[in-house]
Amino acid sequence: MSGMVANLAIILGAMQLGKRIDWEDKNVLLTVRLVYLLSNVIVFALYAYIYTQIQKKNGTHHYSPIFS
Repeated sequence: MSGMVANLAIILGAMQLGKRIDWEDKNVLLTVRLVYLLSNVIVFALYAYIYTQIQKKNGTHHYSPIFS
């Protein structure tokens, strides 16, 4: 239950923050896009690290076809 409440709070907070950002400014747009890209790179790097650590532990390829 608390996970749903946390997700709702994050979504509502992001909506309020989004109203205050000047989306017409090109520098703001570029910064937001770069932050989004950087977050995706970090998530993928974390996924790849965890995947390789799992492969070292048991040597199987049951988790994802991306690296097989």
